[in-house]
Amino acid sequence: MSAFLAKRNAKAEEADKIRAEAAFNKNNSLGWAEAVRQGKVPAHASPIFMQSYKAAQGNLAGIQLRDQFTKEYLSWDGRSKNDPQAFQAFLGEFVSKSIGTDDVDVLRGLNPHIEALKSDAYEVFSSESAKSVYSGAISTRGAILGRTLEAASDDELTTGQTIDHEGLWGDLMEQRRVALEAGTRAEDFDGQLVEIITSKAVSLNNPDLLGLLDRTTDEAGLPLKDYPKFGSMRDEAVNALETTGRQRMLDRDRAQEKADKEREKAVVVSVARTIAQDPSAEIPEEVLREWEKYNPKARKDLVELRKSLLDGEDLEDPSEILRLHRDVAEGADREEILAAAAAGKIRNPQTLTGLLDRVEKYQKARREGGGMIESQTSKRFVKEISRRTAPAGLEADLFGNFATTDEGLQAIQDFEFGLMSWEEKNPDASLIERERYANELGEVILSRINPDADAMDPTKYTGDADLAQQKAQEQTSQEPPVDIDSLYQGDQPPAYETLPKAFQEYLDREAGAMGITRDELNAAIWSETKGTDTEAQQRDLEAAPKVDPETGLIVPPEQGDTGGDMSELADSLGSLIDGYVSGEEPAAVTATEEAGEHRPILDLLGDSEGTDKGRGYNETLAYGAYTGGPVELTKMTLGEVKELQRNMLAHPDNSWNSSAVGRYQIVGKTLRSLQQQMGLPDDTIFDERLQDAMAIQLVKGRGYDAWRNGEIGNGAFLTALAQEWASLPTARGQGFYPNQRAAVDKSTVMSAFAGLRPLSAGQEAIDSILTDSGPQEVPPAYAKIPDDEVEQFLQWNPDPVGNHEVNLQTIKPQLADVVRRAQELAGVRFVVGSGKRDADLQKKAVEWGWSQTNESNHLEGDAVDLWPIDEEGAVVFDEDMQEAIAQAMKQAAEELGVTIGWGGDWKRWKDRPHFELKKART
Repeated sequence: MSAFLAKRNAKAEEADKIRAEAAFNKNNSLGWAEAVRQGKVPAHASPIFMQSYKAAQGNLAGIQLRDQFTKEYLSWDGRSKNDPQAFQAFLGEFVSKSIGTDDVDVLRGLNPHIEALKSDAYEVFSSESAKSVYSGAISTRGAILGRTLEAASDDELTTGQTIDHEGLWGDLMEQRRVALEAGTRAEDFDGQLVEIITSKAVSLNNPDLLGLLDRTTDEAGLPLKDYPKFGSMRDEAVNALETTGRQRMLDRDRAQEKADKEREKAVVVSVARTIAQDPSAEIPEEVLREWEKYNPKARKDLVELRKSLLDGEDLEDPSEILRLHRDVAEGADREEILAAAAAGKIRNPQTLTGLLDRVEKYQKARREGGGMIESQTSKRFVKEISRRTAPAGLEADLFGNFATTDEGLQAIQDFEFGLMSWEEKNPDASLIERERYANELGEVILSRINPDADAMDPTKYTGDADLAQQKAQEQTSQEPPVDIDSLYQGDQPPAYETLPKAFQEYLDREAGAMGITRDELNAAIWSETKGTDTEAQQRDLEAAPKVDPETGLIVPPEQGDTGGDMSELADSLGSLIDGYVSGEEPAAVTATEEAGEHRPILDLLGDSEGTDKGRGYNETLAYGAYTGGPVELTKMTLGEVKELQRNMLAHPDNSWNSSAVGRYQIVGKTLRSLQQQMGLPDDTIFDERLQDAMAIQLVKGRGYDAWRNGEIGNGAFLTALAQEWASLPTARGQGFYPNQRAAVDKSTVMSAFAGLRPLSAGQEAIDSILTDSGPQEVPPAYAKIPDDEVEQFLQWNPDPVGNHEVNLQTIKPQLADVVRRAQELAGVRFVVGSGKRDADLQKKAVEWGWSQTNESNHLEGDAVDLWPIDEEGAVVFDEDMQEAIAQAMKQAAEELGVTIGWGGDWKRWKDRPHFELKKART
């Protein structure tokens, strides 16, 4: 107890002492301050000075603390979340971590700042929360306004009907009423409304929306556009729309120009390659017409190109050809090569083909970044090749380059083409492998340069072509002459492996050119050498032709299986042509029976082609306009007729681009094909009998036997014939090709058909497709169409599968390109059910309920109907398949930069097969 009392007394004394000292300090503060000023007391020893100093520290810390809080608050993640509890936690955490002292004197200066900071912070947070909620409400209502305008604009584009401004404005005003009742200020809503209207008008490229600004709100007496702040927003939108419109027009023009350029290139390449393969080949009229869209001188250029190539290769300047190769390496395109050919610089079809191939390879290399030909190693070898092939004494230019001679050009050409060919075969090669091959090939090319020869000496460089020729000469000199009789003296053809190497190569080469196997050619040579029945032997080598029951066309043979020269003759024409080809005069009975069976069709062709009105078997295109007058075709040999046809094609006034001759107007390409099929030499006379035989061959090739045997119907056979002779009508009574009118009607054709097709059990002799009576043959494509609708489909498109490509060519090229790309993308098969239509067909579509208007985009070729085809080859209007087609079409259109619309997206009336080009809004 005494100890406790002693301890308490000590504390009391200490407290009294402190109070006394404080009282002293208070009463003598001026004394402490003066003592510090006079230096009699150190500053840190003066309690008055230290209290004041620490209070100042607290005040400064408070000022800095408030600045720091402002920074952290502005970057706080929860600032815009309107969460008071989160703010309280944030503020408390900030204050707690920011106060780093418990000194009473420092806190005395700091505490007022902390209290002020808390008060201000709560006020700022509350104010910002209110603004955030209010602005969020405005933004949300603005988004709803925007969706309302977008929906109205979408309906306008889909239905083609203008926006119902009255109904739309009523919807917007209802939204305004709801917002104002909830506390939204009218000026804020109206400002948001005007901003949304102007921005959507620009983003949707729909200036019609700006018409909404001509209206007034309930409280306002002026149209929205007349308010100064709103009027300026409208003016900005109008300017933006005008700028966007001009830019879109420019973009569209550029895109169209690019598409036209690409399409022109495709047409030019197609023509160039066709002519390069056969200078006298005919170019389809539709191709020429399309070419003329881009080049008004297309037909003249074609004539010049034909003349140039038909003159032969002997007039080519090798130096000029080498220069063209160099031009290709430096960026020349297909058009420049074609122009060079038309100008007479290229006269060899093989040269033209080779240059076109080079263009493709160089362009491919450039598209892929240049590849090996752009590497430093490649450039180093090119420079070295130029140096070694340069004339003696010639100095390099400032950049170390030498003028390239013809021999140097040839060497560089071999080097670069070798690099590209290797790179094409080894696309996954590493950089090290590419560098190694470039060095190896470069050294090989350099080794072929003769340092002792003059720069202009043809032996300066030994090129790839020179090496190939030397190799061929060496092989020829090493192989002894082949004695055919001794090789084929056995009772069966000799085994391929036992033949001399040179003769093996001959068999491989010739069999490939003839489209048969080497064993078949080997057997045919043995048969001819042994004196056996050549015609029978060759007939055994070929399977009978197959006929497509849907189209009535001969199914093309598989690649490399075209049969022998005589077999098609024997199978197709029988004794009439057999006797002719053998050189023997056929028996009168045989000839009469064979010709008599086909005579009605042959006479029909003479009538439809118009030749019987002229000189019949001696008639030529346009009644002799391109042959210098009448010619006696029936006294000319096939060789002479082919020469005549080449001259016809080269005639400057021949805008038809055709070489049709004879009673059946057989063109040059068809004549050459028939000559090869029938095994006819060039000295064969093109008389009446041969023309009949050739026409019969063509008729049979279009499915005559299958039709006569009841395997295909009248409609399919007639449509097939119309593809061979455009003067005949299809099953629909129209010309097969676009803008082509048939010269005779269906009744005339049926008269020619009468009696040629014997009746069989359950078979009608005349198709209801042609006679409009009796049961119809339903093609496989319409097997799943309801019975009561089949007749309409047959009238609309008798063969949607067979007519797909023809219908595709009737629509605008950009839309056709989209369809072709969509066929690659879609996971379902589909065909063109309807392309471009005439007014009569469109009227029929309206009558049937297939269309809602007589002013369809089909009339201009701006629309296409696509029909799905199932696994069985039947047209089925399955919605899932149509949806897949639509997705593929939309993706294809986006890839190609074409704007299309789909009938399945229409609001009031769905037309799921229908796709059309959309006119750009202006």
